[in-house]
Amino acid sequence: MKRTNIIYWISTVLLTLNVAMAGVMYFTNPDIVAGFVHLGFPDYTVPQFVMARSRHTAHRAKRIVSRAFTTSKSSPALGLS
Repeated sequence: MKRTNIIYWISTVLLTLNVAMAGVMYFTNPDIVAGFVHLGFPDYTVPQFVMARSRHTAHRAKRIVSRAFTTSKSSPALGLS
C-alpha cells in the first residue's frame, strides 16, 4: 500500500505542476495569445481563461486530496485498499 501511495502522490504532483505551467504559459507566451485572437477572442480575455482553468484545477485537486484523507480503511475511488 505504501508503494501505491507514493506512486499516486508523485503522479498527482506532476500533473498539478503540468497544469500550473500551462497557466503560466498563457501569460508569458505571446503565441498562445495570438492563437486566442485567431480564434476570435479579444486578447484581454486570456487572463479570464487562465483564472477559470486554475479555479477548475484547484477544485479538482481539493477533491483528490480530500478523498485521499478519508477516514475509511480503503478508498476504491483511488484504487487504494
